[in-house]
Amino acid sequence: FQMECILRQMIPLGEDKGSGNLAVCEVVQFHVAEEIMEDGVILPERIDLVGRLSANFYSRASGNTVFEIEKPIRKHGIGFDNLPDYVKTSHILSANNLAQLANVEAVPTAEKPVVKTQYIIDDASEEMFVRFQRLGWYRQMYETAVVLAEKKHPRTQVFFERTAKTALEQNNVEFAWQVLLYMKSIHVA
Repeated sequence: FQMECILRQMIPLGEDKGSGNLAVCEVVQFHVAEEIMEDGVILPERIDLVGRLSANFYSRASGNTVFEIEKPIRKHGIGFDNLPDYVKTSHILSANNLAQLANVEAVPTAEKPVVKTQYIIDDASEEMFVRFQRLGWYRQMYETAVVLAEKKHPRTQVFFERTAKTALEQNNVEFAWQVLLYMKSIHVA
């Protein structure tokens, strides 16, 4: 994979040893080996992608480090700026999680969102929540968080945000939104 470019501007980023330059270029043509593509998409497992870190460190973008965030069909996502403040200011949700949430066509607006539960968890505890989190069972995490919220647990917001994060890590954006909206509806956020 190569990009053929015209150099438009070279911006020095310092005078000291190790300083670099920022090259502003106009891409005029892409050159892509056909064997790394399928249906017009470059497949990361067919190309050895390397990222520059710092000093002598680099990173390979392959295997389990590569993940996919689905785009809305023929529509644009709402974008980061249109996320509610209580979502944008989360200390739990990562930038990738926020990108997933910002990828919806519209912010869900349910009056009092309800995530249907399958189990009744009367004896919910923080330990139980952590166990479900370790297993990646975000539905049970949600149910535990609801019970802990009813018990006025001081870390309720953290439980809901971790639940949303776990759902996002398993690509269930709709469930994550429902959890965050429910958290807001009970005035936790």
